[in-house]
Amino acid sequence: MKLYADTRKPLAIHALSAFTGIGIYEYDSTEERMLVAALFEDKRSKLTWCKLYTNKAGNSYFIKYRRRYYLHEMLRTEGF
Repeated sequence: MKLYADTRKPLAIHALSAFTGIGIYEYDSTEERMLVAALFEDKRSKLTWCKLYTNKAGNSYFIKYRRRYYLHEMLRTEGF
């Protein structure tokens, strides 16, 4: 996986460990999708669009690396 310098601040983060996580950078309400990247300390992976889904309980989530990430588990950052 190629890593890029993280010049943009994410809107929300889901921490996977002390130094890694999944970051949300942008939200497109017209197509119900989010711009997401994996975070590694001060670097990130390529930004990709992920579609938003909703389960029966009404919780929204997106799928990245074959895993569900629920929005209610994300932590908002200062830029939100």
